[in-house]
Amino acid sequence: MPAASNRFDAVWNAGCEAVGLPGLLFHDLRRSGARNYRKAGVDEDVIQRIGGWKTASMFKRYNVVDERDLADAGARLSVFLAKASSATPTVMPQ
Repeated sequence: MPAASNRFDAVWNAGCEAVGLPGLLFHDLRRSGARNYRKAGVDEDVIQRIGGWKTASMFKRYNVVDERDLADAGARLSVFLAKASSATPTVMPQ
């Protein structure tokens, strides 16, 4: 009889193939969960506890930034700068 981990791997791999995600690792779900919590605005200390990372450095290692994060940051900066440039200056003379 095959070991339980071999059976799980076979079922996992078949399921990933069936949904068009070949090569997806079960462990990838942990990283995705951390990123989703962060995008939802959950505090990083809380996410670290939920995910079981014992140190902040290990959490940072899994909290991967992707191209969408970078594009979102650029879009947010553009909105901020557009608002800032159209606002009335608030500099007051001394």
